[in-house]
Amino acid sequence: MNVRSMMAAAAVMSLVTCAWRGETAPKDDTVHVQPTKDDSAERTAAAQSRIAGAFYTSIVPKLKTCWDQVKGKGEVLFKYTYRKEGNAWVWQGQELDGASLEKGQDAAALRCMQDAARGSTFPLEPEEAARGSKELVIHWGWPVPLPEDTTQLAMMIGTGGSGECRAACKDCAWSPTTHKSSCASACSGFTGCVEDGTGTGCRMTRPECKSGWSGSWGGAVIAREKDAAPDAQGR
Repeated sequence: MNVRSMMAAAAVMSLVTCAWRGETAPKDDTVHVQPTKDDSAERTAAAQSRIAGAFYTSIVPKLKTCWDQVKGKGEVLFKYTYRKEGNAWVWQGQELDGASLEKGQDAAALRCMQDAARGSTFPLEPEEAARGSKELVIHWGWPVPLPEDTTQLAMMIGTGGSGECRAACKDCAWSPTTHKSSCASACSGFTGCVEDGTGTGCRMTRPECKSGWSGSWGGAVIAREKDAAPDAQGR
């Protein structure tokens, strides 16, 4: 058997192995998961406080130097992208994800956030490393103006620990009534979800996803039209 034939045979064997294990081909970045049964408010709030704490340490010190340039009172949402480097999540860029500010102030907020978030990092959790996660998308909101006591930004404080959020992610949820799994909007999970047809799991599309809020939850963010959002990735 020549080299070309051996390479072709290896490729076929790889596809057969993936099919036998119920996995997708490597180019399809999906993962099969069992439904989440621990959907408690405490668990959700803890996950969001982890991100709020990381942002407080890595972003807020720089954010305080320019956030007062954003005028008015309201809320701003950003979509951040972080990539795995070693044992840490490293900032790659962000874009505007929504705002309830007057016209023009969202662009000022984006400029300030780009400068503040650039270079930010925070540690991977063991579960993320075990899943082989390579990229993380975070939908995160900030108040305008910042609270006088910025330590409030270190955790979500406005929901009584309920972990309320915009639920911009997808998770595989379990229904105690039907005893079946289904795709659902959630505060954390993945960017996409397809039910596997068995009622016992879902096929999730990476990257992984988190969503939440620093400080008091306002819940009044107005989604922007995609073609109206400033084109800035901060890369």
